[in-house]
Amino acid sequence: MNEYILAADYPLAEGILASVVYFAIALIVLALSFFVQDLLTPGRLRDQVFVHHLPNAAVMAGSQLIAIGMVLIAAIATTEPNLADGILHVAVYSLLGLALQTFVMVAVEIAIPGRFRNLVEDRKLRSSTLVLGVLLVVVGAVNAVCLT
Repeated sequence: MNEYILAADYPLAEGILASVVYFAIALIVLALSFFVQDLLTPGRLRDQVFVHHLPNAAVMAGSQLIAIGMVLIAAIATTEPNLADGILHVAVYSLLGLALQTFVMVAVEIAIPGRFRNLVEDRKLRSSTLVLGVLLVVVGAVNAVCLT
């Protein structure tokens, strides 16, 4: 007698699978977020943060990761009960959040006098970078609340 065992027959197994899949999506979106931010700033953001320890680069990267993290948390928390639909929900809303964050960074670059993005290479922490960091977190929070 050949019976197939489905994960749906075991809620714990389905929950573990969902956790692993959502975690993987979150890591991919966070990495993509860092990559996009790296494209929008001069130099290698990874080196500026982890090798050269530049404070403005760290504020921008950290703020972006917090913001995208809030969007991911809201997307996962409000996901569909069906795993396939949930995966699509989390992926779409997380990428939408990333797109909106990117739009804000580009809009700030256009709206602020001077080359704002060049501040990531500055060794001195600048107040404008802190303001951008707060703005990124607030935009992430708004995105997250829109999902609930």
